[in-house]
Amino acid sequence: MRSKIFGLLIVIMFILQACAPQKSETTFNATNGVMNLAEWNSDTEVISLSGQWEMYWEQLIEPEDFTLHVDRPASGTFTFPGFWDNYDFNGTSLPKKGYATFRLHISSVPLSDSVLGLNIPHIDSSYKLWIDNQLITTVGKVGTNAKTSAAKRYPRVVFFTPKHESFTITLQISNHEHLRGGMWKPIEIGTAESIHKQYIHQIILQSLLLGILILAGIYHIGLGVFRKSEASLLYFGVFCLVAAFRNLMVGDIFFTKFFPDVSWEFEKKLNYISLYLHVPLLAMVLYRLYSNDFPKWFIKLSIIVPISFSVITIFTKAITYTAYLKYFQVFIIFCSIFALYGILKSLKRRLVETKFLIVGIVSLLMTVIVDVFNYIIRLLNTNLYLIGLTVFIICFSFLLSRKLSSSLELSEALANDLVKLNNDLELKVEQRTEQYQLANEKLEQLNKQLEQMALLDGLTNIPNRRSFENYYEQAYNECLTHQKPITVLLCDIDFFKNYNDRYGHQEGDTCLKRVAEALRSMEVGFVARYGGEEFVSVLTNINQQSAEDTAHEMNVLIEQMHIPHEKSSTSEYVTISIGVATVIPTENTDRNELLKQADEALYKAKRLGKNRYSL
Repeated sequence: MRSKIFGLLIVIMFILQACAPQKSETTFNATNGVMNLAEWNSDTEVISLSGQWEMYWEQLIEPEDFTLHVDRPASGTFTFPGFWDNYDFNGTSLPKKGYATFRLHISSVPLSDSVLGLNIPHIDSSYKLWIDNQLITTVGKVGTNAKTSAAKRYPRVVFFTPKHESFTITLQISNHEHLRGGMWKPIEIGTAESIHKQYIHQIILQSLLLGILILAGIYHIGLGVFRKSEASLLYFGVFCLVAAFRNLMVGDIFFTKFFPDVSWEFEKKLNYISLYLHVPLLAMVLYRLYSNDFPKWFIKLSIIVPISFSVITIFTKAITYTAYLKYFQVFIIFCSIFALYGILKSLKRRLVETKFLIVGIVSLLMTVIVDVFNYIIRLLNTNLYLIGLTVFIICFSFLLSRKLSSSLELSEALANDLVKLNNDLELKVEQRTEQYQLANEKLEQLNKQLEQMALLDGLTNIPNRRSFENYYEQAYNECLTHQKPITVLLCDIDFFKNYNDRYGHQEGDTCLKRVAEALRSMEVGFVARYGGEEFVSVLTNINQQSAEDTAHEMNVLIEQMHIPHEKSSTSEYVTISIGVATVIPTENTDRNELLKQADEALYKAKRLGKNRYSL
């Protein structure tokens, strides 16, 4: 079983890998603001526009201005992707806030009159982008100060047709809100088909992760609500939904597409707070599962620290609370390592399900560490946290499934012990009178519950008489309230005793099943087994003529099934007789009288020769 589970995890990881964007086989880097794409395999490759771009610090220059002032000198070169506070400008690091224009000259594009695409990641600032003199896209509002600019997190995929094999990209960026200005990830270029395909892959991956998180959350919240003793299920369900919500804030940032008018500051606060909530929720899950292995101080710390960070986030600006994110990520690493330590301690008790959790925790811990280094020192361009979280949720779901399975096995074992005890009680009644009475009372309660739940006929698998009585009472009262007609059709298989005598009771049961299935297949009203070889159908809101037509169709349908009946004097096949009674209920009518009328009509049909209906 463990081998199958780990095999499933490997398959899932391959699926996630298949959804990953296609990598370029060739490395291209811009030098001094120029990138030569003569060796670009444009049919298959999507490449990053990384490297040295021309930089014009504290200048918002449009392409027309460069045309008028050809000799306009650049402030220097800036390496994309990167943050300009790391850039040494005239011996001094640039400030976090500021604005600049960047240019990249692309030459020797091996395409002519072909549609190209740009995949522009979110910049957490505002920007404008031109291809030559054509404005391609604008996100937020670019300005020279906080009053004239407005940040927006909104990734873009844009398409354009270059007029020549060489063109220039002009990019204006202003940052007056975030801790760091610049570009987190590189702009990517490719054919329209390649860029679109890559974008669809990204959407599929993010949607797949989002679906897993939402379904896991709803499922476990449902389990937690109905099993109040298992609080870990409820906490885990909420944890999954919080993770799903944060999934909307990363990647393609679905949140801003669902709510395009929401402010950048508000969306950023939701993003950070949803991240902080992961820790206390996960800590509560682990504490509920392994309370002996996790001290209370760890749980308190896991709640107090995220709340503190959330309060800072709520009452400060982004440039303040974003500076604390790296400290919180270090705190996440500490919590993950401590959680792994607590789970390893539980292995001493040889808990099989703990192994699933170790796989999930290790996966989550590794992705968190990679992303923390990615954020702090920009080591890699990755966002693996959601993938690690998804693997963790899958492993944790296996853990909970294992626990629930163990509970069910224990319940089955207890039920078998109860049956065995019930068989031995008569021999030990004098020695165990008190135990016998207690067990007998529990058994009676169980039988009553089973009796209340048994609304289907065990042989024909259609509603039984009890189910009919409940439905009939409700239907009658509704017709009484709305003054609508109600019809009862009471059906009986003709010469059924003779059928059993001729073919045997086993064939008789088969006959009952086929008749029941045929009546139900007509999909007219409510059909139930009334008793023995009798069936009953309730029709509402139809007139008397329609009721007669339905009864006639039943007669024809059953006979045309061609169930052989050699002992019938009416037909060579099995037939039924039907009693029909219709009434528009009033305060003076009685629903039991309607049943009685249908019964009398049934006997009338029998007297008239069977295989017919009587009104």
